Amino acid sequence: MPKHELKGEAMDVLDAAWHAQGSPVPAGYRFTTRTNCARCGEHAATVDAHQVISGNWTGWDQWSTTTRARLCARCSWGYRDPVLRSGCYAITRAPATFTTLTYQNLGSLLAEPVGLDTCVVVPMRLMRKHLAPSARWGHVCVDDAALSWTSEDCTRLATMIKLRGWGFGSDMLSRPVPAYGPLSKLPPAQRAQAMALWADLMPWRQRMPWFEVGVRASMPVGDSHDQ
Repeated sequence: MPKHELKGEAMDVLDAAWHAQGSPVPAGYRFTTRTNCARCGEHAATVDAHQVISGNWTGWDQWSTTTRARLCARCSWGYRDPVLRSGCYAITRAPATFTTLTYQNLGSLLAEPVGLDTCVVVPMRLMRKHLAPSARWGHVCVDDAALSWTSEDCTRLATMIKLRGWGFGSDMLSRPVPAYGPLSKLPPAQRAQAMALWADLMPWRQRMPWFEVGVRASMPVGDSHDQ
């Protein structure tokens, strides 16, 4: 987990991640023309953005310009490095750190609210979205959304972990009532507790991005879907 002491006040998430990774320069590109980067605005050596980003990308309007747009090395790395799109990770500032996360790591991290100097990135569809360039401090960032993560979400995650430990799969947890099979196998006291806990997940069932993060963060150890 590389660390670099930086002034974090103005540092965006991608900037912190890039410094924490040792400020890599993407291979295969010639950063020549010095001009303002279309994403971050810094005056630096740049490359034609169309060499970095697919023409099918839909996020061009996030930049200051799309006319002859060019990107600096940091922002080019943010759109090209596979580590930013192939799994979950956490970024902090002051000091800047970058930590890749298994689903069990993610569950441990999200047992507490996400602080203002932390960003957690959870791709819903691996390699499909560029999340780091638009990620926000103090949020869990998923495809097309930045989610707050409060103490109430921590409690719901703990509930989800408990229910999954009692045999309820993630698909079952999305339903309004518990599945009879796993419920019938529980002792009477535990069965009553499961029924009471089931209602606690209702807010997540109505806010699916949170539910989907919870599914990943509650993945049982050894599950074949873990990273």
